[in-house]
Amino acid sequence: MGAAKGIVRRLPVSRDVIYDYIPVDIVINELIVAAWHVGTTRPEATPVYHCTSSTTNPFRWQAVEYKINSYLHKYPLKSAVWYPTLKLLPSLLLFRISAIFVHFIPAYILDTLTRLAGGRPIFQEAPINKCSLGRLAPFIFNEWRFPNPHTKDLQQKLSEKDKELFNLDISTMDWEAYFVQMAQGVRRYLNNEHPRTLPAAKRKDSILGYTRGLHALVFALIWWIGSLVLGTSMTKSSWVAVLSYMLFNRCNELSSSLT
Repeated sequence: MGAAKGIVRRLPVSRDVIYDYIPVDIVINELIVAAWHVGTTRPEATPVYHCTSSTTNPFRWQAVEYKINSYLHKYPLKSAVWYPTLKLLPSLLLFRISAIFVHFIPAYILDTLTRLAGGRPIFQEAPINKCSLGRLAPFIFNEWRFPNPHTKDLQQKLSEKDKELFNLDISTMDWEAYFVQMAQGVRRYLNNEHPRTLPAAKRKDSILGYTRGLHALVFALIWWIGSLVLGTSMTKSSWVAVLSYMLFNRCNELSSSLT
């Protein structure tokens, strides 16, 4: 949802590594079917079922890397803060460098201004500023494969009707279609935006797209004025444009959280 709102703009992933993603409805189906099977057969040994996709229908980000943004704009959020643009970064180093300019510095600046105004600082407490990706790095940038022969056997034990009601087979699942459905699900169920609001959301998305170019001109003007006020060259005063851009983004996020 962060990407759809335009807040999350970078994602640390490896494009070529297999990620073991699994739709939640498949997980729920397997919990039900496994409980049924164990309850009716009473096996002597404890069965272990891997509800996985890595060896059945592997997913790589390269499959949707250049289509993600089209999904975000096909099913935009009416509550979007900024024009959605998601880019994949191949290392935690690049992601952390980006986070310094996009999250941490603006958080400290705005929290300081909030304290001076007598308010309660909140930006440094945001989850994106407190998460520890270092612990997740082995799982983000390494390939893990989990065979699921027991799950396949479980699928075969179901009747044809139960296979439709409690499907466990993801071998034919289309990952592109999955992401399209996920974009719609984010709108409907995570952000509580009814499908009838989609035309209004698309209009706002178009406006955000147009204003993105206007914002660039505004920041260039601020940069130029800053260099005149400071009496330095635009190269030496480039931090003025960067600072104003980050503050503008954070103000957008704040206004969205208050509405």
